[in-house]
Amino acid sequence: MKLLSVCMIVRDEEALLPRCLDSVRNIADEIIIVDTGSSDRTKEIAQEYTDLIFDYEWSNDFAAARNESIRFATGKWVLVLDADEYLSADDGPKWLNFITQQTPKPGVGYTLTVVNYSGSSERMDQISTAPVTRLFPNFMGIQFYRPIHEQLCVGEQNGKVYTQMTELCIYHTGYQEETIVKKNKHNRNMEIFERMQHQKDMSAYDWFTLGNQYRFTNDIVNAMEAYEKSFEGADETSAWYPYCLIALISLYIENDKLKDSWFLTEEKLSNFRSYPEYFTIKGAHYESFGFYEKAIECYKKAIEKADRKARFAATAWLVNPAYGYDVPVNQLIKLSFRLCRNEEAVYWLGKKLLRDKKNVNVLFSLLEWLSLNDNEQSIKRFLDANYDTQEMSHCLILFKVFLALGNHRMVNYYYDLLSDEVTLTDRDQLRYALINKNKKLWAESVRKLSSEIKKDSFLQRQLIIGCMIFNQKDKLLELFKSSDCSGDNELLNALYNFMEKKEIVSDDVAENYSTELFLLAKDLFLLGYYEEFDNLVNYTNHPKLINDVGNYFFSVNQMQDAMNYYSLLLSRQQLDDRSYENLAFYHEAQGYREDALEFFAESLKLSPEKKHLYYPIICISEPEGKKSYFNKLVDNYPYVSDISFLMEMCNN
Repeated sequence: MKLLSVCMIVRDEEALLPRCLDSVRNIADEIIIVDTGSSDRTKEIAQEYTDLIFDYEWSNDFAAARNESIRFATGKWVLVLDADEYLSADDGPKWLNFITQQTPKPGVGYTLTVVNYSGSSERMDQISTAPVTRLFPNFMGIQFYRPIHEQLCVGEQNGKVYTQMTELCIYHTGYQEETIVKKNKHNRNMEIFERMQHQKDMSAYDWFTLGNQYRFTNDIVNAMEAYEKSFEGADETSAWYPYCLIALISLYIENDKLKDSWFLTEEKLSNFRSYPEYFTIKGAHYESFGFYEKAIECYKKAIEKADRKARFAATAWLVNPAYGYDVPVNQLIKLSFRLCRNEEAVYWLGKKLLRDKKNVNVLFSLLEWLSLNDNEQSIKRFLDANYDTQEMSHCLILFKVFLALGNHRMVNYYYDLLSDEVTLTDRDQLRYALINKNKKLWAESVRKLSSEIKKDSFLQRQLIIGCMIFNQKDKLLELFKSSDCSGDNELLNALYNFMEKKEIVSDDVAENYSTELFLLAKDLFLLGYYEEFDNLVNYTNHPKLINDVGNYFFSVNQMQDAMNYYSLLLSRQQLDDRSYENLAFYHEAQGYREDALEFFAESLKLSPEKKHLYYPIICISEPEGKKSYFNKLVDNYPYVSDISFLMEMCNN
């Protein structure tokens, strides 16, 4: 008897089908393909893997099509897959071991974890997980029902299928942006949901899946409403229940419905306190209101919970692995920097990097801080201990990160380690030329990239910097005259006049292009062109730019530079709310509570909606001040009287 039948329904899947079928061909005894009307090469591709290909007229009912595929299965076990799903090549023995040793039981199916990649590319995506029951014994009356996000039942009376969780995984990319656009899945699915709602045929699970559908398209209001309806009738023992619960809590937090999110966290999610999700989400509530020590405690607890579960080979998370590490660690990094605990922040950055050494964003953040605060030999020792300089991929990553950071010595150190086979892109050559002040290479790179520069703000910035340091204003004039340049001519004209005539950048230009000017100033500083940096800041002389520069220096622990700019702004009464906030936390960390109190007060005066500042200022205020600030918090956020830890603050 055949052991495993893989059953699929497909339509116009020529791009993804080979990956799926390649992933199962070594464990499947037969592959059954039911085609619902393909007009591309789907059936031709399928014929390379199986002869069991059948046509089926699509009827807007996934369950009916699934059942048609099962009808042809002759294996002991049935595994149902979609074309945008696949199995890991490393998991083949695990799959075969499971179905060989497991005894089929009537009415029992097996739940697998689907790892979803969502976003614009598989490498850089956000990852989430969800449970699906896709593996079940054949010839025991198990079939599908419900026209969308179909579920298993026993027989025509829709008897219950009992599920058992497994450690087996399926990988899914069907919700990546390009796939949704290409296949228009949303419209197809919504047609089915609308018909079900019209027929009043929506179960709690259907409302949950409809909420997911809305959420994928960023329709937050309808997503919350669907999750709420699902939650009303949900069976708390259902495998999908915690997914619905956490999805609803997350949307409440994102939309400042913190009374509702806190209630669900304490009343419902607390039943899952053995998992990291409870502590990560609880920490997010504390952080929202500035209870930073409690938030830090929760985030560390979440990491501990995940680590403990992982040690005992159990699933280390409830719905998403990010809740057990990435999310709490990210917040610990953020809060440590916020509280001026730089060594703690660097510690967590290092921990995260060692978990994934090719995470360029983490590597950049860590090396940006170290480059400005540590010596070169110490940085090299750290990198040599964790990266293999004989491995070209490691050298290239380090070269590119230091290239972005503008670190002259480290860029050239790793450049010399690159093999001759490694060819730099024209973009990298342009940046490399600026770091080494190589006018000839810069001009050649500008020539090669001339058509791209007109559409790319990063390349335009490299052109502007080159024009400044190589006195090549004519190049900027060419860009200024280009009709299809993505940068606004007003900014380019102002920069040209600044270089040509040392004209002060007008307030209107500085206000309208504050982000572009800050990125330009930051790049000049990182590249070591300090005179040009000073000239740009001084000739712009706009409070928005000076605040941004001061806040950047503060974020990378360049306190002397930060304080110089803050002092200038303070003398002019031009500090913005973020600068006041930075000064408040800095002075509190130094033990200067009176100064901290003054800066907190000024930040709140400018931005009274900043709910995370009320608790810190209440903590260091006199009794009358405590009462006053709590009343202001309640005035801005009336729901705080329904959040237990905030009322405890009031009573204390």
